[in-house]
Amino acid sequence: MITTVFMPKLGLTMEEGTIVKWHKQVGQRVEIGEIIFELESDKAVLEYESPVDGILLKILIDEDVLVPVATPVGYIGDDAGEIVEDMTENSVVVTGESTNGTATGESAQEIISGTDASEELSTADRQKSSVSEGVRATPRVRALAKKLGVPIECVEGSQEDGRISEDDVNSYHAKMSGAAGKSGPGDIMVSTPYDGIRRKIGEQLRTSCNEKPHIYQTVEVDMQSVIIKRNADKAREGSPSISDYIVYACTAALKEYPQLNSLLVNDVILQYIPINIGYAVDTPRGLIVPVIKNCGSLSLEELSKERKRMVDGALTGKLMPDDYAEGTFTISSLGSFGIQSFTSIINPPQTAILSVAALEERAVVRDGNIVIRPCMNLTMAIDHRIVDGAVAARALTTIKGFLESECIWV
Repeated sequence: MITTVFMPKLGLTMEEGTIVKWHKQVGQRVEIGEIIFELESDKAVLEYESPVDGILLKILIDEDVLVPVATPVGYIGDDAGEIVEDMTENSVVVTGESTNGTATGESAQEIISGTDASEELSTADRQKSSVSEGVRATPRVRALAKKLGVPIECVEGSQEDGRISEDDVNSYHAKMSGAAGKSGPGDIMVSTPYDGIRRKIGEQLRTSCNEKPHIYQTVEVDMQSVIIKRNADKAREGSPSISDYIVYACTAALKEYPQLNSLLVNDVILQYIPINIGYAVDTPRGLIVPVIKNCGSLSLEELSKERKRMVDGALTGKLMPDDYAEGTFTISSLGSFGIQSFTSIINPPQTAILSVAALEERAVVRDGNIVIRPCMNLTMAIDHRIVDGAVAARALTTIKGFLESECIWV
């Protein structure tokens, strides 16, 4: 029997994915639950476990090739010699579901005929194109070479199997540029395809800038009450961080001013009841915004635990696509970089985003006296089509008052 493994759909929002690494090669035996490849959606890298015991008969999709979900990526069979045989009656298709960050095979369904399977094989072979015209390179590498005007047949592959990498193409292009006098001595130009997460982020932000009339408001917040409370709880394991207090304060403001917890979709303003706050995380793969769901029903401790889980998952690439979905408000922090004030672009289709700057000691006047207090600037960007400036100002003042109040954290 032959099992056809498809690109799994790992959540409601996933539409396409890329195999970033095959852990098994053609001819190798695999067991149920054994990792056979890693895949990347638009924001998460996950592992796919074999749904059956058998031999990896064929790899249909090479690494670094973006394909839609449900695209055949490989065949697993009982015998290495049965890649085409018995496709009519004994073939099954296995789609993937996700369990705790790992894609696994689901129950098999008999849906492939012998004719369809042959067509899939030929189509996949055309898509793969890792060996064609005497050149070993993935479609992504070929596209980069074409974009840069590099004759790929002249590039020497640095991989063990002679395959050409993106670095090989970039290096060759740099040499071409230098030879043509376009680059001075010691200058190297590295070209990176505008795709994947970087393209996803860029398209979303461009849409937001073009469609949303942003207005910005900034307040200075005296964080002494929060610092006192945090220091008192610091010895307790899992105690909330300053970021958790800010998320908690935003939740309180969104309850009072639900207009900011709205989405504009197809010319309809949808005011959401659940408060789902996205928390921007800087990762090696780009900016990722996991969403803390139902913040309004969480205690400070519960919210802190969930935020930390989301941040850790984003940094390790173990979150699911649905963990980034359904956000209604976003918080972005650059405080760890010492940034004193900044503005953010609203994450579409949301209405507002809060920019959190650095916490620093400042000289302020209290009761006619100059004192030193731990302060930070908070800047809110609002979609002026949906929320008036006065409403936004009240919401931002509520966040400020919540953080500065001594009784709130008792």
